[in-house]
Amino acid sequence: MHKALSILTFFLLVSCTTEKKSTPLYKPGVVISFDDDYVQEWHDLDVAMQKYNWKATFCVCYIDSLNPKQMGQLKKLQSKGNEIAGHGYKHKNARNYVSKKGLASYLKNEIIPMEMSFKKNGLILNSFAYPFGANTPGIDKALYKHFKMLRRTHSASKRLKENSCFFVENSKTVTGLGIDNSYQHYDLDYFLRVLNFAKKNNRIVVLYAHKPVQKVTGTYQVDYKTVETICKYVKENNMQFYTLSELHQFLPVNIK
Repeated sequence: MHKALSILTFFLLVSCTTEKKSTPLYKPGVVISFDDDYVQEWHDLDVAMQKYNWKATFCVCYIDSLNPKQMGQLKKLQSKGNEIAGHGYKHKNARNYVSKKGLASYLKNEIIPMEMSFKKNGLILNSFAYPFGANTPGIDKALYKHFKMLRRTHSASKRLKENSCFFVENSKTVTGLGIDNSYQHYDLDYFLRVLNFAKKNNRIVVLYAHKPVQKVTGTYQVDYKTVETICKYVKENNMQFYTLSELHQFLPVNIK
């Protein structure tokens, strides 16, 4: 009798422990990010997407070239819950730059001036998106001292579970899947399958684009239809919109 009770107690303890460990830390969702300096277009898109209660991460470069109106729009975007992230002071390819001139020079000329400009203009800087997605583990390590999260870029894989555009809790560097219409892998149905995979497997998808437009006329542009279809799916499926730096809270203590 006592042996049977012991076995039952052990089973219940194991079951409860297992259930606790499997409890997700976060809701499935998406990080939608935009790169470069299309501030007016970002502002207009934010107004249009507010009906979905969205939020996004806008990764800005050439920050000292922005005019007062654009700077005001960035501040407004940030005040509404969006994130303004860094994208390089002069949009240099980090991998190439460090290879030719060294890491110290890269930090001095691309990162520190950007940080100073953000601070001078009253913008909070927590994350960084690599121009051209060009990173290395060495550069990552150096930038971890400056940012909560880093984002590189990703080429799509038809096998959803092999895609690296899903957040994993073992690194401060995440990989984004490009959704600009000019990308060779562009397929709105495919993006929806990625989101569906995230919903079913409790994952967070990281996406990136550049210039949002009503009608695509060139490269590095994403049409409103694409962004709105993604936002609508997230909203209708009770998924979550995240900013890039919000992923930091889900990292284990030894990674943070």
